Amino acid sequence: MAKDDYNVIVFKILIYLYAVLKRITVFDINELKMAVGGINENYLNDLLEMMQKEGFIDCLFFAYASY
Repeated sequence: MAKDDYNVIVFKILIYLYAVLKRITVFDINELKMAVGGINENYLNDLLEMMQKEGFIDCLFFAYASY
């Protein structure tokens, strides 16, 4: 599996969010980005949105710029 494969990144995100839930760390977007391996920010946003739609996470709000 590639390091930017969906399942790999979802696993890394869930591990990070679990650490936040358990109060092992405080949420920091830069730490999350480092935890997932520095993938493209747009790809990360797409993955977070997909994870929310699939019920893995909730309470995220996405804003889209209009052109």
